[in-house]
Amino acid sequence: MVPKKTVKDRILFWLDNGLVYYGIAYFLNKQHDCELFGIVDNSQGKTKKFFKTQKLVPFKKIWYFYDYAGEIQNKEPDMEYLSSVEKKYEINIWLMAYAERFFHQRNTGGLGYHKFTRNEILSLFENELRFYEQVLDEVNPNFIIMRDVDFHHVNLFHEICKARGIKILSIIDIKMGQKRIISDTDKMDYDPMDLKRIPKSQRSFDQLQKYLKEFSQADWVKEWVTSSKVNFLNSKILYSLFDEFVLKDKAEREEFMRIGRTGTKVFFGTISLMLKRKYRYSFLTRYSKREIKNNEKFVFFPLHVQPERYIDISAPFFSNQLELVTSIAKSLPPEYKLYVKEHFAMKPLYWRKTSFYKEILALPNVELIHPSFSPDEIIKKSSLVISVTGTSALQAAFYEKPSIVLAHTIYKEFHPSIRRVKNLEELPNAIRSALKTKVDVMDLNRHIEIIEKESFKYNPHIFDNESNPVFKTLFSDVDISESKMKTFLNHNSKTFEMLASEHLKKIKQEHPKYTTSNTK
Repeated sequence: MVPKKTVKDRILFWLDNGLVYYGIAYFLNKQHDCELFGIVDNSQGKTKKFFKTQKLVPFKKIWYFYDYAGEIQNKEPDMEYLSSVEKKYEINIWLMAYAERFFHQRNTGGLGYHKFTRNEILSLFENELRFYEQVLDEVNPNFIIMRDVDFHHVNLFHEICKARGIKILSIIDIKMGQKRIISDTDKMDYDPMDLKRIPKSQRSFDQLQKYLKEFSQADWVKEWVTSSKVNFLNSKILYSLFDEFVLKDKAEREEFMRIGRTGTKVFFGTISLMLKRKYRYSFLTRYSKREIKNNEKFVFFPLHVQPERYIDISAPFFSNQLELVTSIAKSLPPEYKLYVKEHFAMKPLYWRKTSFYKEILALPNVELIHPSFSPDEIIKKSSLVISVTGTSALQAAFYEKPSIVLAHTIYKEFHPSIRRVKNLEELPNAIRSALKTKVDVMDLNRHIEIIEKESFKYNPHIFDNESNPVFKTLFSDVDISESKMKTFLNHNSKTFEMLASEHLKKIKQEHPKYTTSNTK
């Protein structure tokens, strides 16, 4: 019997400088009979030229984001259109705007090169919205394959696609080292019956702690911090000289990520930040705590890296961490202190301003913990962990410690011992109740079983090798020939084939009566 032919999937890819999603598109096309489309999030001439001339992936059509949107225009926005789109897609434009690191910097050590006006921000959103609606109306995709959200224009595209009911597939970090899933942002798809089928007695807490060390999120982040230092001079100082003396394109200079930047500003600003980083770390070393006694009663709050999407986008109303520390300190029982630890991954971001640390140190029941201190050791000695969306709340369960989170996390649904607080007024009672909560080893075992079933191991740093056309180069705008791209794809073929297969699994799950005619 000949399988019934079905309509081809229409898949829209978000393509950026990283080339990862281009590689996925290349190998997915070999595994799946579908129609491919692309949005290229890159304005630079040489890289753009490759996408315009490439024949390796048979995209039916490609749009270039910065040809339609992304440039700053100080014009009066169409408020009627913006208001109608907010209602249509149930989105909040200003909420997204305040999460954008280029628009609004707070409590970070970074540089701001341009103060964005209201009209500039809203006009930018207007252009982006009109562009996205145009593309989605034309393609009518049933799948979007894209990176996890970070900047506002990616987040905006994600929210519009979600509101339109389009299935979004991204590579999602599940807070367990290199383990990843293919899903929408911060969602783990699984059969709820799997939780009931898992036996009640499996790993002990000691065994689970060994599992945690094997898939340490801290080790994974340290690897990222180490790799970020490799190209520091290239990406910061040398690029600034290129930006000033070579980059003359007016349109590129008006893009929201570049506006206000000049080689001189970036060069001297970076030198200034390098000096400030040394001073800030010296301040931390002098005034932060590096030893915790066994009998101390304290609640642990690890600071989030910022700017970062897991706090600025996932928890926009809790993104002011200084206010948050103060609110937690106000909510503690009198016999407890609050221990606040700086994140070691703030180092490549130049740490935070010393004024931020001074305000924490001024709180009478708060101690500042040195960034070099092991978070696992702090959790073991703590009574309760509080986090916005971070890994520490999940780690707490492995050490039989209750925790509180302040926004949606990918792991909360598996753990009754992890309490979510949506309003800071709830904190005093939530803390006192959480301190009495016990962690059930069965909940942790069920979570681990779901992770083992649904996740795969993936290290994105694997693509940072000499085969990558843009790796270890002075600039990201480089010539990419077809032969160079083939070398890159072939060198990483096993990883790309695996990622394409994982995406295809999720695509098949959306087709209950999936037929063999869909597969090449």
